[in-house]
Amino acid sequence: MNKKEYFEALKSMYGLSASIGVLVPGISFFFNYDPPLLTGAGLITAGLGVATVMITYYYKPKQAPSSSSLPTFARIALKMFLLSIVLIVVYVLLLHWCTVVDPQKGQRFQIGFGIANWTLTEQGVMLKEKFPDMKTPLGLMMIKGAFEQGRPELIWRSWSIYVAGTFMIISYTCAFIIWVFAWSILAKQKASSR
Repeated sequence: MNKKEYFEALKSMYGLSASIGVLVPGISFFFNYDPPLLTGAGLITAGLGVATVMITYYYKPKQAPSSSSLPTFARIALKMFLLSIVLIVVYVLLLHWCTVVDPQKGQRFQIGFGIANWTLTEQGVMLKEKFPDMKTPLGLMMIKGAFEQGRPELIWRSWSIYVAGTFMIISYTCAFIIWVFAWSILAKQKASSR
């Protein structure tokens, strides 16, 4: 297989699908769906996705004997698709559980893990008990006026904010890079079967 065949295969459905893994993170940057702790994560991930397409050209999996009727590249791609989907679901769940959007400005703020007592500071637990009607992350942020950089740390423990943010960055970035890798692998399979 030469580079020309590989890039011809990328122009097909496989390439279109791989490009989604590059475009979606780039677009999400402009719609406030990036992880709040890493400004520009969508643009960084889009760049890494392009690099993944190039690196995949040189990828050579070990040919292990298998009882499956699927070619090696197809088996790898299937596993990568499933992993990518799981990671994007994890990211979406974390996005809703571990971030709060300022209702006035639309800015997204990283918080800890919801309103679990182990993730809240003493002041956060006190606010949760004192205002039972506002027992949501948004409610706690509104009570404390925490819609400014550094203010969520008044409600959530710093370590929980950074751990939640790190999980979000990892699941976000890996989901799209793995998606691109899977489609690029299928393009390589198509090019090498010619």
